[in-house]
Amino acid sequence: MTKAFTVEDMERYQQLKAELRLMEVQRIQLKTRQQEAQCMADSLAKQLAEMELQYATAEQELSTTFAELEAHPELINVPPTPSDSKKRRQPYITEDIKNMMFLKMVTDHIDYDGSDELPLKQLKKALGVYFELHPRSVSNFFKSQLEGEELIGGTKNRALKLPLKTEYPEYRGELRLDINMLKEFDRDQIYGPESDD
Repeated sequence: MTKAFTVEDMERYQQLKAELRLMEVQRIQLKTRQQEAQCMADSLAKQLAEMELQYATAEQELSTTFAELEAHPELINVPPTPSDSKKRRQPYITEDIKNMMFLKMVTDHIDYDGSDELPLKQLKKALGVYFELHPRSVSNFFKSQLEGEELIGGTKNRALKLPLKTEYPEYRGELRLDINMLKEFDRDQIYGPESDD
């Protein structure tokens, strides 16, 4: 004779089946992670064994071939390699100084060249000649100064359309730049030699 099941028994049955399915998925995931961890442990053990062998070989070579140098380190006359912290870094330049630099180069271009376009390549070259600055991108360096201005040309030959749309009332009259920021320069380095046209 078949056993009679109550509604509670049927609900418990459904609950146990759902829990078993969930536990089976979790069991498979845990086994997979265990296998991955075992593979990782085996790989690390292999790498460690190789490293130990390389270390022992290098130590053996130092103690045999270079024993005399090891005993007298003052004989070594090799300059140390410079650390990354000692590499020359670009100085921090405030927006106020960038405004003055930008205006100086634009006004010099207008005075010297007279054209209504200022190529960004020329602006970058002028940064190097005037201020010994070499940013990777002149449009990023002068981002806020170029923000409201019209740029013409493609990505390779982009140029600034003159006259400037932005007014700089605080710099009316003579532009004053810190003399220590400027160096002697030759305009021909930026604009090329003057022609007799």
